[in-house]
Amino acid sequence: MQNSKNKKRTFLATTAMNEFWDTTKPLLFLGEWCKTYKNKIIWADLDHETLVAPLIDQNPNDVLNSVLKTYHILLPKISKWLNKTHHCTHSQNYWEIVAGTFLFTFIQTVFDRFLRLKAAYSEHPALTTIGLSENAFRTPYDEGEFYLSSMMNDAINLQMITQLISIEFDSPSSYKKYSWENEKSQNEKKFSSSDYRLITKIKIHFLWLLVRLRGKKTVAVIAAHGFGKKTLWKLMRSSFFSIIPLSPKIMLKKEYIKLSKVNINASLRSELLDLQVDDYFSKVILKMLTIHMPLSFIENYSDICAISKKQYPHYAKVVFGAPPIGNESLKLWIARHKEKGVKQIGWQHGAGYGVLDFYSIEFVEHKFSDRFVSWGMKSNGKVISAPSIPICLQIEASKNKMKLIRNNKEIIWIATEFMRYPFAEIRHSVNASQAEKLYYENQCELLGLLDSSIFEQIIMRLRYTGWSDNWKRVEHSFPTLRLHKPTDRSSFYEQIRSAKLLLFDNFNTTHYYGLALNIPTILVWDEKKSGIKDEFKCYFDALCNAGIYHSTLKSAANMINKIGNNPFEWWSSDAVQSIRLQYTDFFTQASDDWLIKWKNILLNLRSI
Repeated sequence: MQNSKNKKRTFLATTAMNEFWDTTKPLLFLGEWCKTYKNKIIWADLDHETLVAPLIDQNPNDVLNSVLKTYHILLPKISKWLNKTHHCTHSQNYWEIVAGTFLFTFIQTVFDRFLRLKAAYSEHPALTTIGLSENAFRTPYDEGEFYLSSMMNDAINLQMITQLISIEFDSPSSYKKYSWENEKSQNEKKFSSSDYRLITKIKIHFLWLLVRLRGKKTVAVIAAHGFGKKTLWKLMRSSFFSIIPLSPKIMLKKEYIKLSKVNINASLRSELLDLQVDDYFSKVILKMLTIHMPLSFIENYSDICAISKKQYPHYAKVVFGAPPIGNESLKLWIARHKEKGVKQIGWQHGAGYGVLDFYSIEFVEHKFSDRFVSWGMKSNGKVISAPSIPICLQIEASKNKMKLIRNNKEIIWIATEFMRYPFAEIRHSVNASQAEKLYYENQCELLGLLDSSIFEQIIMRLRYTGWSDNWKRVEHSFPTLRLHKPTDRSSFYEQIRSAKLLLFDNFNTTHYYGLALNIPTILVWDEKKSGIKDEFKCYFDALCNAGIYHSTLKSAANMINKIGNNPFEWWSSDAVQSIRLQYTDFFTQASDDWLIKWKNILLNLRSI
């Protein structure tokens, strides 16, 4: 059906769950997240329009300042209230470690939904909607559940939007229930993970004994994804057991399952409304927190403190790893030892750090770390530059496994995927769902520009996460396109080594591997929309001059058509290789002595 952009809308659809739509009325979709590809048969022919996100043209740093203003208003108030609630006298710094990452990301999430609703009701005052029944509201178990649900889950977002509408606008015209059975099942599955094997238990207990004996000299490595077991063993041995990889000493699965089923204390939570704040949006957040503040900060706090002391029983001088978003037990360990001088160290685990104008995840990880180890930034004050361990490991593996194979026939297109709801990344025009729609449109346009002989050589590798089926937009338009749908990331390295040409259409970590492993590579994305800082554009200008990077689809297509059948002559030229090395040297810091550098960096953290 043709949709009239100037037509007044009378029903607001806020979710992809179509049982919460009234399809007899002209629809306004609150976001692209409402229009999943699998439901296209339902919404495509409806009289509908999709709201343009009000944040889309705003400077991300202005958005950040608005979020931070509310954060700084509420943090001291909530910290005092938590002390009163739990009969303790912890510092504000303690509570910021425990609850700060949740509070910041929650404010940011609500800010987006709040402005969308204001824009929707301003443009269409007669809107009605169907909300989630209040007696079906569900409080997240911990920060981790909220973090993931806010990016991907329809029900929790419908809950937040329903609550916002009731606070700020006319209440929904009607309500429906939701069972949460899938979410409850996923939680139980998460907490029912298998226990440590006996040999693993012995190793972990031995490592914790070492921490107990030499805590002031210990660098505890937590969440060391990308390091690999062999690397951790080498670091531990070469540092004479001063660098120690740590896991929780015990699992305590039954305790977590029990706590996940605790009911909220509505009377206690209502005290949040008594906190005195003058800012209107801060008052909105407090009302929202009566439902959405995780059980782990209120009802389950004392129990999780006890669990934390069992899982993380001893002091370590340095705790290295990404800020433990969602790991309440780990955060409590760090917080209770903060006054003893424990240092929390974050580290880069993806592309974009320091390069983009604003990257919200990076901001959070910097804010909640005493130092930040990065392989995409220069050392300066808080930031410590280091080689990318995953890339160094792959370079070493490739020395034995791969040389450029000139008879390879496949062009591997490495695609990405987006979170369904705007959340922790204030970039991509502050709108993940609209960026996703444009992303798939660009893929289709680029495929349409390729010569048929080149098209036949392409395999598009989808992201292994499988967050949605929106990639089917491309499959529908190009049914003969070969698609590879992995279920994990393990096949990635072997697959790219088998390619004669790699195509990356996103500024994710994966493109570093193609360039660092010296596989012919084409990059294409819109430099302006990716938000690359001016100081780094010289690297992309050089890649552009070499024919590696392209800021337009037409330019990329022309290059692929030109060199696609035999990319090696172009790729092996001195000019291209020089520019490739300049880029990878800066953005991956790869070196032959990376292990020694990392040992020294980790040990030196004890003296900061």
